[in-house]
Amino acid sequence: MDLTPPMRQNRSHTSRRLAEKSSETVSSHGRKRARRACIPCRKRKRKCDGNHPCRMCNNYGYVCSFTPDNSSLEQFAASTLSGAREQSSRSQATVGVTSGKALLDLDTGVFDEEKSRYVGSSSAVAFARVFGLELGSKSPLVLHSFGFNFGIRQEESSTTHGHLMDLLSETELKAFSDVYFRVCAPCIDVLDQDNYRHRCRDYYQEHHHIGSFAAVAGGVAAIGSFFSRDNGHPRELEIVQFAKAILEDAASVRRPTVDLVVGWILRFFYLRSTTRPNNAWLASSTTMHLAEAIGLHKEENVNRLAAVPGTVSRGHDAERLRRIFWTAWSCHIATSYEYGRSSIEIPMVTCNNTTLLPGPYSYQWICLIQIIPSRSSPFIPESEPRQAGDELVERIKALHRLPTGHAFLSWTKADLMCCFYRRLRQQRVALTRDVVEQIVTAGNEAVAAAQRVVVDEGYPFFNALGSVFQFSCVLLALDTPYALANVASVFSVLEAMANAIGTKMTREALSTAHQLLRDCVMRKRHDIAVLESVDAYADTGVGDGDGDDGCDDDGDANRRTTPKEADGIVDELYSQDLDLWWDTFFDDLCVQAPDASSVPMMLA
Repeated sequence: MDLTPPMRQNRSHTSRRLAEKSSETVSSHGRKRARRACIPCRKRKRKCDGNHPCRMCNNYGYVCSFTPDNSSLEQFAASTLSGAREQSSRSQATVGVTSGKALLDLDTGVFDEEKSRYVGSSSAVAFARVFGLELGSKSPLVLHSFGFNFGIRQEESSTTHGHLMDLLSETELKAFSDVYFRVCAPCIDVLDQDNYRHRCRDYYQEHHHIGSFAAVAGGVAAIGSFFSRDNGHPRELEIVQFAKAILEDAASVRRPTVDLVVGWILRFFYLRSTTRPNNAWLASSTTMHLAEAIGLHKEENVNRLAAVPGTVSRGHDAERLRRIFWTAWSCHIATSYEYGRSSIEIPMVTCNNTTLLPGPYSYQWICLIQIIPSRSSPFIPESEPRQAGDELVERIKALHRLPTGHAFLSWTKADLMCCFYRRLRQQRVALTRDVVEQIVTAGNEAVAAAQRVVVDEGYPFFNALGSVFQFSCVLLALDTPYALANVASVFSVLEAMANAIGTKMTREALSTAHQLLRDCVMRKRHDIAVLESVDAYADTGVGDGDGDDGCDDDGDANRRTTPKEADGIVDELYSQDLDLWWDTFFDDLCVQAPDASSVPMMLA
């Protein structure tokens, strides 16, 4: 079935021709009926008025299209929404044949292009249709949740969201959108800028309430306002709530769209930048479920969805759809792995990887996230692990080989290095010097990027503070001369970020790092004091060659210091305020965190 959208210049001619062919005639019962019905109405056996778009499609959001003149209804009734007949040869090879009819491949699922809906082929929603196709039904059943409940109550109605122009003007939206595309879009490339601007003009000037796009525009405006620093919009939180209301609207969730997935990606990015990990993780989980619901994880669905009329005109070509899926996947997998939460593992992901395009860095960012262990990731380590920790070490090496080129990528790489190190430390895996150097190198790149982008330019990317803080913890945990030699520069930038941004979160990170540093110093002092106690015992003159036989007045032989006596010596040494080399090493670091009242507030 050819669902390629007509060329723009032929649309008026097509509409006139369809209108002429939709003249109504009187049936034998005197009821007026349209001579031709559109494809959605014919499949659903609904009354069609013959207009383009017809009233039924306009009310329910279907893509209204008509069959060519030389086609028949049977041709379209026989074509399945799931592409079952296209998959029959592959299905026959995988699951066998029953009564001469090939069964569906259980990994293929069923995809409805008109509703952008995907379900597994073994699901309750699809079984009636699949079984009907096996029986050779001339009128295959539609995808529907037959018997899901009793339907006693009406479904929750859509809420009234108002209009985005009630919160910010078109000029303000353009200004904040420019900030978003300049600062964030190179890393989170899910929108075509020209198409986005065109849809914003339609939304504002022609008052087109086009589904979930208002949430997309609101998400872009909120992120742009956030990165505008002191020049953010005074009603930023209201804009966030406006977009949230649309994304969580029952009507939007009933029929998820690509715009809905993009809107949730933007909401995740904003929540990841402003609130707690649990909120961001839940948003990323919702995004993944919606991406699966519209079938973006399957390459065949991506191609068929891109062929639906109107999809490309909304900026959702096949490459963009792949980029949207892998961005949603990366947001969720990275957040889950960093905070130790379970992740949504969609089985049999066949969506092709994104391609490297000049300009944006989303391809490089996705490649970094794909190194995280995940069943749905296309990344495969070069060698099989032979013992505990080998696989993570291979992933560290692979991560080290990937270039960055953007501060956001540097912070992501450092974050992942810290994630892998924490798990290796938990497994008590000894690291070679090469691996330690790779971790430290990635961390130092993140520190330099934080100084340049956060301190000097003032852009508060969400992973800048976290990567530098976690790197400071890793350096102290590594506890090698090479690692400790980098502590001073990390603490310097961490303190600079606390002074530049001046929020409670930055001050907490700085004070916590200093607390860990002081704890490390105390542990070193204790270890040195134990060694000094041995040296203090040697200074008692025992066995110094002066003719003493090593016996006291009571005749006791040279005896070892008891544990109780050693503890007493250590306590005495602590009370003497020893001038040890470790104090000198950390003299410039072990300082109090800056007073909260002295730090200027830069971002609310």
